[in-house]
Amino acid sequence: MSRAQAKGIPSTSDACFDSPNGLLSAQANREPRNLRRHTDHTGPPGGKRGRKRRERVDSIAKSALGLFLERGIESVTIDEICKAAGLAKGSFYRYFSSKEALVQALVALPAQALSQAFNECEARIREADSWVALQSAYQALAFSLLSIALAHTDVLRLYLQERAAPPVGARAPLGALSNAIEEGALRLTQIAVERGLIEVTHPRLSSLIVIGAVERLAHAALTGRINVTPFEMISTLIRIILEGIRPTPVLSSSRRPTTSP
Repeated sequence: MSRAQAKGIPSTSDACFDSPNGLLSAQANREPRNLRRHTDHTGPPGGKRGRKRRERVDSIAKSALGLFLERGIESVTIDEICKAAGLAKGSFYRYFSSKEALVQALVALPAQALSQAFNECEARIREADSWVALQSAYQALAFSLLSIALAHTDVLRLYLQERAAPPVGARAPLGALSNAIEEGALRLTQIAVERGLIEVTHPRLSSLIVIGAVERLAHAALTGRINVTPFEMISTLIRIILEGIRPTPVLSSSRRPTTSP
């Protein structure tokens, strides 16, 4: 496990959403001290030092995310992040052990929310006993994903921008998130197949097709290439995908077509 992975991931309720990147305040406040190069005495929660720390962390996050979106993760240096945030380079290491740790913190809350959404959908699929129930499970997942995307729009932009690049160095957390999405979607497909709710010959292939469609739609929506409401987009996508994998009804003997003698 990397030093970045060793960090605790805060719960969604602990995040600060007063700014696009306020989620990092909670992440940094929970970071183990052995991951910091310098000792930073934050003072009591809610105190002046704690408030200043949150402001610095949010400043680093906002500056880094803006630079990442503009030029890509690998081309941005820690020096440039600190300069944009108005901090000395040494101050960066009070909050993050590396650029990879910063990216890990950026994706931590969305990743946790995604995991929860997949787990909730899995529970619904395991309880589903009809095509309507399966549709309901996937609709709930789709709206959960929409909620996550709206709460972390810039992180979603970064993920879509960087996911095709090699998942090494500071991009490694995005590669891990991509793998988690792929495995989560695969698990849902396999369970639905096992329960006879859908007909899919190659579950992983089917999952990758769906993921690709969702990510292309998300990118088109974020770049203004399509002009539809989120509800219209989700409803259309679910209908197209599920109708393609819906089991073929088995006709009873009285309804089966007969052949002429």
